[in-house]
Amino acid sequence: METLAVAAPEPIPAGWRRLAVAGLALILFNFAATILVIVGGAVLLPRFHPLWIRAAILAAAHLFANACGIVAAYQIAFAGRRRSIVPLGLAPIRRVISSSLLYVVLLVVVTVAGTALTRAIGLDHGTTSIDTDDRSLRYRMVIAVVVVLVAPWIEEIAFRGLLLGALWSRFGFWTAAVVSGFTWAGIHLTPSVLIIFTAEGALLAWVRRRTGSILTGVGLHGAQNTLAAGVSGGGLAPLPVAGVLLATIIAADRYTRTMRA
Repeated sequence: METLAVAAPEPIPAGWRRLAVAGLALILFNFAATILVIVGGAVLLPRFHPLWIRAAILAAAHLFANACGIVAAYQIAFAGRRRSIVPLGLAPIRRVISSSLLYVVLLVVVTVAGTALTRAIGLDHGTTSIDTDDRSLRYRMVIAVVVVLVAPWIEEIAFRGLLLGALWSRFGFWTAAVVSGFTWAGIHLTPSVLIIFTAEGALLAWVRRRTGSILTGVGLHGAQNTLAAGVSGGGLAPLPVAGVLLATIIAADRYTRTMRA
């Protein structure tokens, strides 16, 4: 039985404020990349043919821009300091299956309770779903890359990696879990998900604590986004992107095990 007394994460080589700023900066980089690449690209490449190449360019550019964002956040966190991947939440995974099953059960509970509370206080308006009904396969694939591959990695590193770890080391686990979850919910700018995503963010923080890594959370986050993208008009388009996400998680886990060896 897991106790409520939780030790702080491994010692961090940078101050908690610096790590928190790096996490929030990563989210700003992600917003900028989305606006510049997805919105700007649609303006700059309106007649680019063949259209599937245009979609491939946008998807690749978005991946590259966010990879640069991770590097930039890493530099903010560790400029002039001993560098480590630990504050990013990257570590070998443990207890994956049991943690994932418990997460799903708890997610159902908090979603039902959160939805009822959201309706009771009148926040049940707005949605985070991107409607891709009647859109081309090219468009659906670009959206799948954004929400199934990029978003889980960026958001888990930023919120359950840098921000959670920073606050955890300073204020304790549960305060960090709730605050990082609330911040994550807030960046979606949608009232209807504020309570539910705060609770879900705290659950993902718990998954990081229990598994020792953000990697399980990246997978769970990606699985939820895959389902959401599929039912909102994406069809089967998100599935191959989910396969790529899984490959990156496996590669990251192997890399962290090599680093620990």
